Amino acid sequence: MHKLFLSYSPQDKPFARSLELGLQELGFEIWMDIHDMLPGTAIIDQVHLALRESMAVIVLISEHSLRSQWIPFEMGAATAYGKQIIPIHLSPESIAIPPYLSQYVLLDAAHVTLREIVKKIGEAVEYLPVKKGIGSGKVVEKLETSAERASVMTKTEVKHKPNPAFMRPWMPSPALGAVVGMKPMARTEVTKKLWEYIKKNKLQDTTNRRMINADDKLQEVFGGKKQVSMFEMTKLVSKHLSKS
Repeated sequence: MHKLFLSYSPQDKPFARSLELGLQELGFEIWMDIHDMLPGTAIIDQVHLALRESMAVIVLISEHSLRSQWIPFEMGAATAYGKQIIPIHLSPESIAIPPYLSQYVLLDAAHVTLREIVKKIGEAVEYLPVKKGIGSGKVVEKLETSAERASVMTKTEVKHKPNPAFMRPWMPSPALGAVVGMKPMARTEVTKKLWEYIKKNKLQDTTNRRMINADDKLQEVFGGKKQVSMFEMTKLVSKHLSKS
């Protein structure tokens, strides 16, 4: 079964649950973020495990979720694992999109039906789901195997093209360039290289894995701080990127 990671705020749970049901009709298994964990669960470990096992990460964007520190953390980890990110904007007229989300094409939930959103997510992850019954309670006709999906892709000439905005190059500052390389690259590549550097040099704190212990190079990126949280790291790194 194919898995999708769904990140959302508890205040947006009604929409999240409706989306979950629609995607389950297509045969997806949905990981509903930290809100479904049992007390005592090691959150960071479970989030990383769920991200590694998921095909893509769906992020519900609202005034509530944008106040959460989890979105930049989960997106940073997701890009480090090379996962596709699919943002869904729940209130597009009233919320300004932060810089770390501006590179993505967003699904507009205010002007598109839930049925259409489910269909577009299926298409975005190249699942080619639908023939009938999305969101209607009927059994949806699905493509069960990779071979079948590949066959349909060939017959229908459906191709997944990278979103140009997703691949927009950014130029690292000299300080960040000393860590990730001094050349233009997409934010996803910056995040991936940053985490590779952290893991290679064992800079993730062994006691509190939410914290990053900075070496001399990272202290230059972190404004002289010797330790920062994963959440803060995303904001600090963004200050070192300029449009190429």
